[in-house]
Amino acid sequence: MQQHPPAHVSVHRRPMLQRLAAIVTAAGLVCALLAFALAHTATNASAAESATLDQCANGGVGNPIAICTGAQWQNGNLGQASSQYTEDSSVPFRITFGDLTLAGTNTVVIEWDTTHSANKHTYDYLTTYDRTEAGADPCDADTTCGSSVFTTFAIPADPNIPADPNWSGTQTPGVFTMFGGTITGVSSYSLSAPYSAGGSATQITITFTSDIATPVLAWAGLIFVLSSIPNPPGATGSEWHSYVAHTVEYAILAVLLWWWLRAWRAGWTLATVAAVTWLGCVGYGISDEWHQSFVANRHAGATDVAFDALGAGLGTAAAWARALRSRRER
Repeated sequence: MQQHPPAHVSVHRRPMLQRLAAIVTAAGLVCALLAFALAHTATNASAAESATLDQCANGGVGNPIAICTGAQWQNGNLGQASSQYTEDSSVPFRITFGDLTLAGTNTVVIEWDTTHSANKHTYDYLTTYDRTEAGADPCDADTTCGSSVFTTFAIPADPNIPADPNWSGTQTPGVFTMFGGTITGVSSYSLSAPYSAGGSATQITITFTSDIATPVLAWAGLIFVLSSIPNPPGATGSEWHSYVAHTVEYAILAVLLWWWLRAWRAGWTLATVAAVTWLGCVGYGISDEWHQSFVANRHAGATDVAFDALGAGLGTAAAWARALRSRRER
């Protein structure tokens, strides 16, 4: 919650940093920061104006995916106990404003970490709030917001992305969504330091008018970390280190996918769950190797896929054995 100046004062406060997430990937945790500040330029601004930043906790590791509604919108840290985002996922965010006047314009500044080091990205860029989290509802439980009444504004292309030699890919077009208000302008990006400096944050400023006192602004931050990085940490070491990492990562992925399938398709036989788990992991491994073929100094390797398949097989076998043991103990 952020309080704002009394009436007749127009000011940008320095952003209040809020640690956002420890995001689960097959290779570990990615930490990110996001900050915001609010300024109101109306002459009759209310001293009670506020802004609350939330992100979606889509269910802890090993649990079914949770839809971004109700209590899943959380004003605190995300971690393994509350979220299970992977590479190429988009983490939904929302800012819920309070007691805005309907005259004049409002400005909100969003800031997020883009890199922790020269070759370790956090959020690659911003995108649409429900890009990967189907059914996300930033207005859920807020009867004044109204999910069916909204406007959008195109998220501009970030020129820092194609200029970064440690990033390969294309920024997927997306939009900011404003429920109960109209976005009238979006600034250019402001980068705190070059990506190569070892750590950087990016800011963008959004200007909007409000139709109600409690509008909601929604967007998402995209994660596509490890396989987008040329020569990631450890890439120049022993190949066996890489093979062990592939095996362990895909064993973990298989266990997580097994748990999710068992919850989602409770009527499936264990053999069916095992087959879908292994094939799904191997399919993802193949797609990831294909993606790496477009990244500088990376290549697609059949051996990597083989170790992915081995890890997926070990993880699937372990999950299957545990399920059989649980049946016998009943």
